[in-house]
Amino acid sequence: MATKRMIAREAQLARRFVSQVNRNELKKVVSSPASTGEQILEAMMRLQSRPVDESPCRRYRRCGSCGRSRGIYRRFGLCRLCIRKYAALGWVPGL
Repeated sequence: MATKRMIAREAQLARRFVSQVNRNELKKVVSSPASTGEQILEAMMRLQSRPVDESPCRRYRRCGSCGRSRGIYRRFGLCRLCIRKYAALGWVPGL
C-alpha cells in the first residue's frame, strides 16, 4: 500500500496540472518561428522558473482503492491486486 505521503504528494501535483494554460502558451512562443529572439529568451526563462513537477509526464496513475502506483488498469482505475480481489467478490461487472 502506498504511503500517505506519496498519495498526498500526488494530490498536490494534480492541483498543479490544472494550470497548464500558461505553460502551454509559453511553449507555443518558444516553438513559434514568428517569435523574436528576445521573446523566446523571456519565455524560456519563465518556463525554467516554474516547478519541474508541474510537467504532465511526471504524473502517476494510482489505484483508486489502495493507492498503489504500479500495475494500474486504465479501464477500471484499479491495480491488478484490487481487480483480482474485487473480481473474486463479484464486484467488477464483466469479469
